[in-house]
Amino acid sequence: MASSDKDSISTTQQIVSLLIVLHLFCVLVALSSYTRRSPLQLRLLNMLAPYTRTVNLAPASAPFHLTQYDALTGDFEHDDEHYLELSITTADGETQTHNLNVAALPFPDARRRYRTYATEMVYALSDGVEGENRLAELAKAAAGYGLRRWNADAGVLRLKHHLSQPRLLSNLQEGFPDNPRDERYLVTRYEADVLLDEDGDVQLVKREAKEQVAPVISPPAAPAKQEPTP
Repeated sequence: MASSDKDSISTTQQIVSLLIVLHLFCVLVALSSYTRRSPLQLRLLNMLAPYTRTVNLAPASAPFHLTQYDALTGDFEHDDEHYLELSITTADGETQTHNLNVAALPFPDARRRYRTYATEMVYALSDGVEGENRLAELAKAAAGYGLRRWNADAGVLRLKHHLSQPRLLSNLQEGFPDNPRDERYLVTRYEADVLLDEDGDVQLVKREAKEQVAPVISPPAAPAKQEPTP
């Protein structure tokens, strides 16, 4: 009897171990196939689709990747859901726009700092009037870095929000393209004129006009069309 119980336990352990190995294999295939899939990876994804879709691991159903660096193109512009950009005018009259997250590279700590500034500004916006002072201080800190780095006396600081696509592209609203990097997915959540005064301090004037900046009271709705009611 004891021998039979041990055999039963051993069989159960083997089955559980096999299931764990199979699950980890599915995870590995899904993660490694997120971008730039090989023919072999495509075949594996199709074979494993009934399971990976059930546990939400199917790359084809994943929304826009917020922190995926494209090593082939060097595209850092669309890695973050929220980021700060600074537009300045050079001595030659040329307008330049810089993504502060990108400008902070190749220093990970610096990039993390400006990503945090952008995230904290989103929280400050959601606090309404109570968050105005915090919002202004964060904007001044970010703008000061950019103005000094590019030797500019004035510029325009913007907080950009990169909208995510719905899980199914068939649910996209009309007017939104399949390409998640299209400019129509970028919304300005905050915009202000910034300048350095005689003492080197940053002065900031927030833009309020509706034609200049998108509403900042609440985040914009995701670009998904409404399903018809029965």
